[in-house]
Amino acid sequence: MERFGGDRHKCRKFDDILEYLGEFGTYQKRCYYLLCLMAILPASHVFAQVFLAAETDHWCYVPELDEYECSLNNSVMFCQDMMKNHSIPLEESSYQCDSDLVYSNCERYENKTYTNDTMKCNHGWIYDRSQYKSSIFQEFDLVCGRYYLGALSSSAYMAGLFIGAVGFGALSDRIGRLPTLMLSALCMAIPGTACAFSPNIQAYSILRVFIGASHMGMFMVSFVL
Repeated sequence: MERFGGDRHKCRKFDDILEYLGEFGTYQKRCYYLLCLMAILPASHVFAQVFLAAETDHWCYVPELDEYECSLNNSVMFCQDMMKNHSIPLEESSYQCDSDLVYSNCERYENKTYTNDTMKCNHGWIYDRSQYKSSIFQEFDLVCGRYYLGALSSSAYMAGLFIGAVGFGALSDRIGRLPTLMLSALCMAIPGTACAFSPNIQAYSILRVFIGASHMGMFMVSFVL
C-alpha cells in the first residue's frame, strides 16, 4: 500500500495530510458559514433568559384604590407614588449599599386609612412596565414566595444541556451527524415556539429543558462537522 505521493517510508505531518486532502477551500467555507447560521438559534436562546426573566419593580395591588383617578395635572409617576403612599408600607432596602426606606414588594396595609397593620399581598401585584412590557417575572408572578421558581427555570435549561450532551452525542454516533443536527434544530424550534404560549412557570421550565438539550445537540454536531 503506497503512502501519499508514492513514498512508503517517509513520515508525513498532519499539515501534509491536510494539503493532500484539500485545504480550507470553497466547500469548507460553505459548510462553515452554513453551520454558523445554525448557531444563531441556540445562541439566541442562551441570552433570551436574561430578558424573558427580567425583574422589575412591583408592589401589592389594592382594589380599593381603583376608585381613584389621577388628575390630568398630575403625572402618572406622581399618581403611583401617591397611591403607594396610602396603601404600601415602607421597609429598609434589601441592597447592602442602600439603607434608604423603600416601598414593600410583598406587603400592604390592611386598612389604608385607619391602621398601620400590614398583611401579605392577597390580590396580586402591580408591575413597573416602563422598561420591560412583559416577562415571565410579571406574567407568572415570580415574586415574594414564588421568586425561587424563576431561578429554577434557569436551572432547567442547564439540566437540558447535560441531557443533550449525553443523548444527542450517542444518537449522532448511531444515525449520523447531519440527521442529528436536523433533529436537534426541529427539537429546538418546536419547544422554542411553544414557550411563548406557556400557561404557567412549570410548563415553561419543562420546555426550557427540551431547548437546552437540543442546544447541546446542535453545538456538538456542528463542532464535529
